[in-house]
Amino acid sequence: MNKSTLLTIILFLTFNCYAQIREVREEAKYAPKYATTSVTKLSSYLTDNARSDRQKALNIYTWITHNIELDIKAYNDKKQMFESAEDILRKRKGVSHDFANLFLKLCEKANIEAHLITGHIFTDNKSITTNFYKANHSWNSAYLDGEWHLIDVTWGSGIISKQQEKKSFFKKKTDFFKPQFINKVDYSYFCPSPRIFIETHLPSNPIWQLLEYEVTVQDFIAGNFPIVNEPIRNSPFLDEYILLEDAESFYIDAKNAITYNKRNFSTMGVASLKMAESILNKKDSTITKAELEKELTKYYEEATSSAYSYLRYIDIYSSIEIDALKLWARHYLQQPIEKRQKFIDRNWINKEEIKTKNEEVNNAYSYYQELKYKLGQKNYPELRKSRRQVDYDEYYIGVQEARLVGIDSAIAISVQHLATLEVEKDSIVSKLDKASRDLRNLSARQIKFLGRLEYLLTANVSLNILEHQAHQVMHVENNIKILSQKVKTLEKLRIDNHMVLSKRTSVLKRLYKDKQELLKGLYIKSQSNDSYKKEYDMITINTKAIFNKQLDDKYHQYEKLKEHVQTLEVVMENLSRQKELIKRLDDIVVAFVDLKTGDIKRDALEAKNICDNIIQTSMQQKNSIKKNKIL
Repeated sequence: MNKSTLLTIILFLTFNCYAQIREVREEAKYAPKYATTSVTKLSSYLTDNARSDRQKALNIYTWITHNIELDIKAYNDKKQMFESAEDILRKRKGVSHDFANLFLKLCEKANIEAHLITGHIFTDNKSITTNFYKANHSWNSAYLDGEWHLIDVTWGSGIISKQQEKKSFFKKKTDFFKPQFINKVDYSYFCPSPRIFIETHLPSNPIWQLLEYEVTVQDFIAGNFPIVNEPIRNSPFLDEYILLEDAESFYIDAKNAITYNKRNFSTMGVASLKMAESILNKKDSTITKAELEKELTKYYEEATSSAYSYLRYIDIYSSIEIDALKLWARHYLQQPIEKRQKFIDRNWINKEEIKTKNEEVNNAYSYYQELKYKLGQKNYPELRKSRRQVDYDEYYIGVQEARLVGIDSAIAISVQHLATLEVEKDSIVSKLDKASRDLRNLSARQIKFLGRLEYLLTANVSLNILEHQAHQVMHVENNIKILSQKVKTLEKLRIDNHMVLSKRTSVLKRLYKDKQELLKGLYIKSQSNDSYKKEYDMITINTKAIFNKQLDDKYHQYEKLKEHVQTLEVVMENLSRQKELIKRLDDIVVAFVDLKTGDIKRDALEAKNICDNIIQTSMQQKNSIKKNKIL
């Protein structure tokens, strides 16, 4: 999804939410006690004075979202214990099916056509969920003022947050946070655009997408939605649902769900039992006993067959999901942690190494002081007039002048090389300092990212959030790897530059010495020509400058070495903290995978229990038919 599309969705939801809030009646939030004693009384209180079906539905939505909360224990335990609307009204809590069923019954009492929809939403395991073989959420559709609309009272009533369990006498404090329900009413889930709603809610029966172009299961999982997909508020197929009873519409939904998704037998068994129960309750006198037995047997056999098909998928896809979870954890959690551990092992610094480095610092300072003393004591020879008169030797002067030109040319080249090497050295040192500083900062930031990953793991957040944080850890790790290689390359360039610079400096000093020897001879043979003396003195000044430059370089090296040792101490502290973090993370990742695996297994076990109950009920009813006990 591109940024412009995301912005459009956010703006639409915000506008839609504000539009709903303007229509909300304050009295719909809190009904008096007498009105909440039954579904009929509550529906009457909420809808009698409303002028439109939309306002009636909005009043019902408002009351439910303000007064019914998610049964977090049933949510955590993955239990699907569906209760009647009257029971939910009394308990004031339930799961998504209970929310949707209460909305449905309140609408029915207000003569509003409504429908309970089962379908798919992404759970915490979105990153590994690729098989939608069972419904895991319920919401509603409602026929309001001549148009069908979608409504999710569960999502509109609040959010699920993760909080750490408190330690009690009977229960130890766990490492992981448990989901907690926080009431936070959101009107954007009342009559949203089907184009927006489909991005989070996939109905088992595709007709309830209310869209021109049907979104497939594969497209929903991949997040591929048509750019242009107009809502369908009316159609002959939708109109049929107005005439159907609950059991019939639920049965048709289940049939369409299997056609839409060949693996989705999750509601077929329940729907078949509901149809059988509906037929028994009708007791149509126009149907013969034999015909009734045949029809009931058909539905009970269909329920049994669907339950067995559902059982077959439960084991297969639960196993796939667990394997996918382990692979996901290996790729997104364990590999980044292992890479960081390897980096720490390669770059681990012990106290002995730092002690050795400190000794090198002391030696470097002693060498600097010794060199400083030697240069302070160094005597530079001066050019003085000879005591005896020497004959002017034109031939000697000519030859030596020619040699002097050659030496001057060599000195000029050497000085130019030195200047180039100095510029190169400054550039390398500058880049090395920046790369080293960035490397230290990244290493310190990795503590923050690893700590954040630890917190998110213990907070038991969704896999896509963990995946995002793991990407950040890996991104920092890759940058650290690149910078480490860059630092090594720059350090090698610095050493090479230093060696060449030292050699070139020695060559220049030797050339200066050779030139001074020539100038000394020329000064004598030329009968103390001052021009030679001035040039000689200038070389002495240049030689002093070279020695002073070398002395400054030695002090700079000492300062850098001292700074390096201080950096090593900081790096060691960072690596030690990361080592402790990684040790904790290793244990937490294992526990986290076990926790998520347990959730998948518990969910599968609950689904199996439902299948067993369907099979057992169907078998009992068929036996009762044979014994003429239910007809």
